[in-house]
Amino acid sequence: MPQPPETPALRALRVRLGATLQHLETVDAALALAEQTAKTGDPRQPLLKALAVQGKYETLQVPAQQARAFTNFSRGENLELALLAVAAHFLSYLRAVLPPVHRSRPLVSLLAGAGAGEIEWDRLLQRFEGRGGIAELIGAVLEDTGIQLDPDIGRQAHAYLAMRDLYLYNGGLVDEEFAKLHGETWNVQPGHKLPKHLKLGRTAIRAVERLAVSLDAALRPLLGE
Repeated sequence: MPQPPETPALRALRVRLGATLQHLETVDAALALAEQTAKTGDPRQPLLKALAVQGKYETLQVPAQQARAFTNFSRGENLELALLAVAAHFLSYLRAVLPPVHRSRPLVSLLAGAGAGEIEWDRLLQRFEGRGGIAELIGAVLEDTGIQLDPDIGRQAHAYLAMRDLYLYNGGLVDEEFAKLHGETWNVQPGHKLPKHLKLGRTAIRAVERLAVSLDAALRPLLGE
């Protein structure tokens, strides 16, 4: 069965998301191997020696028995950076696809306050990089174009994008707003730390990709393609 056509912007997004997932899994696999290797020798020897890695790694001169603490921390950082990248990739997709949409269907509410003259899209969309900005941006696009998306697809993607917001603006701690919207899904209360694991990263990437695919299919008729 032939696949539906996609915009070049969506194809580029798929490539970026695939690369992010590959990096996420590669780092996770390397951390798992480091844990396994560190267990095979003297737990008191330096972790760097236990891993038999050549190079000047100043922070790995701790006892090998601390390997699990190191790898757990790195897994968390790996997941956090992946979510930040996913949000950045999705914004890049919107930067590419919205200008031609606007030429066909003026994005009136999105451009409110932009002033007359040539639109500086990069500067315009920068205002949506803050907390809750991506959801606001998509809402404006839907309002201006009149298209509709599956609310479940949007809700799932926005949950992970909201996690990205907490990492950037609240130190990764759940606040009242996140708990109200997504607390039951993640079984978290205000003040809790967000979960961090590989499966969450995979699910986030796929959820944002599904949102982009749905949005792309809805916007294509406005592009005259």
